[in-house]
Amino acid sequence: LESAGLGDATAVGGLGAPSVRPLSRIAELVSYLGIVLVLASGGLFVNRLWHGLGLGGRIAVGVVVALLGFLGGRAVTRLDDEATTRLGWLLWLCGTGGIAMSTAVLVDRVASHNAGWTMFVTGLVVLAVSVSLWRNLERPLQFLGSVAGFGVSVVGIASLASWGPDSVIIGLLLW
Repeated sequence: LESAGLGDATAVGGLGAPSVRPLSRIAELVSYLGIVLVLASGGLFVNRLWHGLGLGGRIAVGVVVALLGFLGGRAVTRLDDEATTRLGWLLWLCGTGGIAMSTAVLVDRVASHNAGWTMFVTGLVVLAVSVSLWRNLERPLQFLGSVAGFGVSVVGIASLASWGPDSVIIGLLLW
């Protein structure tokens, strides 16, 4: 492998696979910034086209984000480095956002633009996806996704029930 320019031929686990250097903190930070820039620029681009897209186009945007997030996250976490694992978790969170986007667009259309139903169903889907990724493992972003999905579902139920909590209850919930 060394003579072919493919890296160090040091055996890892007896397989003779090339060794992989861990990702530095600077490279991890630059990766996070790159992900944020891609999301922001993609959001601006889609925002300009959003009203011209039909239902299928809007759902497709969410599906593409979900696929890129989940497949990219899976590929990055396979590198088996702490930094790449954290990057993978962020990409999984982005994928969950893509599923939330597609779900919200579809439910909004089916429920005749009823915000309560849209929030309730979207929250349940985010909760299910996040819990399946989290599974009580050390994955803080997926845990936070689970909490967010639960919260959105509760807000959806409150909206459907026309329940308007007073400021004391809102303060207690936030606390």
